[in-house]
Amino acid sequence: MRKKKIKGKIKKCLIFFLVIFIIGCVLIFIQYKNNVLPAVLEISEKYAVNTVNEKINDSVEKVISEMDLTSKDFFEKNFDDEQKINYFSVDTILINKVCSKTAAEISREIKNSENEKITLPIGIFSGIDLISNVGPKFTISIIQTGNTVVDYETAFESQGINQINFKIWLVTSSEISIISPMHSKKVSVKRKLMLVNTVFNGTVPQTYLNLQDKIDN
Repeated sequence: MRKKKIKGKIKKCLIFFLVIFIIGCVLIFIQYKNNVLPAVLEISEKYAVNTVNEKINDSVEKVISEMDLTSKDFFEKNFDDEQKINYFSVDTILINKVCSKTAAEISREIKNSENEKITLPIGIFSGIDLISNVGPKFTISIIQTGNTVVDYETAFESQGINQINFKIWLVTSSEISIISPMHSKKVSVKRKLMLVNTVFNGTVPQTYLNLQDKIDN
């Protein structure tokens, strides 16, 4: 009879500790989901995007350097004797070639980075500077999940009284996945890099001349 009572108490204790364990696991999961996971996602994405941005910058610089290009190679302007623009042409064939080469180079760089690991200490996810470098290492991998697309945009605007500002940007878009022991997430990394930014003299707007005439009179 006594043994049965002892076994009953042991069983109750086991059930009690099991319930405590389950409740503890649930509380830990809730704490992780509400506080830890958002920090992990945010910081992991930040480091991964920064890494991809570096790859994009390096790729653009490499392509421009290998093709031995300057900003003047992408456009041509011609003025008449009165400083009016006869024509202004953009070398779209050259720009498209730069876009194609840059897209291939960025894809290659990201593909190569799949073997690289971004290692972060667990303490960095606490958000506390004092322990940001403390704890075991947390590894993030970057995998390319889609093709890198590179296109271009142009802007041709009046600036000041008799100046024109012409710009060309390379617009890149890369699809990646961030893989870590705790989560995985797809991210689109988009960049807009200045290729040409030049200001040159143009015709003074007629509205300005009319205003001056009225003031002088």
